[in-house]
Amino acid sequence: MARIRSIHPDCWKSRKLAKCSAEAERLYWRLQPACDDHGRVEDDPELLTSTLFPLQRSIAIEAVDAWLNELDDLDLIQRYETDTERVIQVQRWSEYQHPQRPKPSRYANAPVRVRDASATYISTGSGHVARSGVEKEWSGYGVEGESEGEDPARRIQLGVMQ
Repeated sequence: MARIRSIHPDCWKSRKLAKCSAEAERLYWRLQPACDDHGRVEDDPELLTSTLFPLQRSIAIEAVDAWLNELDDLDLIQRYETDTERVIQVQRWSEYQHPQRPKPSRYANAPVRVRDASATYISTGSGHVARSGVEKEWSGYGVEGESEGEDPARRIQLGVMQ
């Protein structure tokens, strides 16, 4: 179900959005009303194509999947899997969207993904972070502002907050 969403006036200054292709950026904005109150939506390119581009039959499912990968590579969204489904999390959602009466998400929190200049770290779900076959301990946090007992200093240390 589509929801009314706000667009922050500084979004046009986003360096990440400036790196996107026009098509990926258009998909990014169309994702916003499709997301739940926590910035999550099912990661199903076929369903997203028919929902977000209902009158544009020339847009291929493979193109939407490629644009999602582009947005993920730029860390504008995070694509992740749970035991039962694939999910998209719009990054930094809670900084820009403030629903008046948010409903709980039916999707699990995204695993913490920490990136630096040389590598990508992803949560393995087992309390470890994997990097090129090497695992490091972490104290896992969900999406910003959604975990109880969250330690912002630890998030900054891990490089999650920008």
